[in-house]
Formats: sequence, structure tokens, C-alpha cells
Amino acid sequence: MTRILAWANPYWPTLGGGPVLADGLLPALAQRGHEITVLADQRPADLAAVEQRGGLTIIRLPFQRALSDQPATFAAVRRRVAELKATLRPELIHLFTLGYAELFHHETPSPGVPLLATLHRMFPAAAYEPTGIIGRTLSAADRVTTCSQAILEETCLRVPGLRERATAVVNALPEPAVERVPLSFAAPRLLCVGVAEHRKGFDLALHAVAALRDDHPTLTLSLVVEGPALG
Repeated sequence: MTRILAWANPYWPTLGGGPVLADGLLPALAQRGHEITVLADQRPADLAAVEQRGGLTIIRLPFQRALSDQPATFAAVRRRVAELKATLRPELIHLFTLGYAELFHHETPSPGVPLLATLHRMFPAAAYEPTGIIGRTLSAADRVTTCSQAILEETCLRVPGLRERATAVVNALPEPAVERVPLSFAAPRLLCVGVAEHRKGFDLALHAVAALRDDHPTLTLSLVVEGPALG
């Protein structure tokens, strides 16, 4: 059994690729006998501060608010993270979702505890600088995993010396329990679902459909999206 402190921001019940993947991996590790504690952002604020689910403990702290609120909030969250590390005594820290909350890992001591960091996407170039949050994390990590070979190659180009510590581990989800039926392409229908952010590539789907309409006049595209880009 290994005591693992996993940072997942966001996490269940928030919707999105990261929360879905984390909610598949971490309970599965708990079922294998590992002791898992998840640190997640408390967004929205009415989510329970502590919750038991899937054989693991979820602890939610206002990470994002601490980075944009008064210094006292930042200090309180940092102090709480330090207390949790001292109490839980993790044998592995896994930064499963990167972007901002892991700053509180770097701001609190965890001497001798191996660090695993996972990259699910690319970030702006400045984030990979030694003083950037991603660069700081990748430099400190004992091992780094990426969700694709493409992200691995691009990240290794941006962070010299990373390759010997990095591995691509492709995401996986269980097959849905639905009946399989043959697809009809008589009138091709495409569906894109996700958060309305530029990095998701919905603009590419729109351009692709426009380019195909002359050869496939019955082609349709449906977008099911939410997010700030809709405003």
C-alpha cells in the first residue's frame, strides 16, 4: 500500500476531461489497496470541504480564490496544505492536473517525497520558463507522464533534460455499456462536445466541415459546448 496525495483541479463533480480521467484513475488505485487523498479546488464554493467517495478522501481548498484574493487567504491555504502533508505523510505526490493549484505544493515542504507530474495539454511558452509554474513543476518532478506522444515530444523540446524522466501514457476510459449499432453515412452527422476554449479546436471542426460541404452536401455538424468563449 502506498499513501498518495493527488492534486486534481478540478475534480468530481466538475465536468470535463481532467475530472473524468482522475475519477477513473484514483478510485481504481484505491481499490488496489493504495491510500488516496485528493486535493481539489473548492469550486463552486458550496462543495463540501471534505468528502469520502470511491474509497478515497477528497479535500477541497479554495486554491483559485487564494491566488486572486487577499494575502491572508493565500497564507491560510498554504498553511493548510503544509498541515495536510505533515499529517498524511504521503509516500508519493501526484500532480495530476497542472495549471495553478500546484503552486501550493511548491510553497510547502515535502522533503524526500517522490513527485509525479502529468501533462494533459500544452501551455503558453512562458509557462515553461524556470520561473513559470509548469517549468517549475517539470524541473522538480521525479517522473513526468503525458497523455500523448505529441505532447511528450513538444514538452521535451521546451524543457531540456526532461526526456529521461518522461513517458507518454495514453488516456483510457472503459467502453460504455450501450448497444452497438451500424453507423449510416447516408447523411453524415458529426458531433463535437466540450468546453468552448480555443485550445479545444472547435474552429478547426467548423473549417473542416465548410471545406467538405461541396463533396458532402448533406454533412451536418452539431456543437454541444459551454464555457467563457461563448460570451
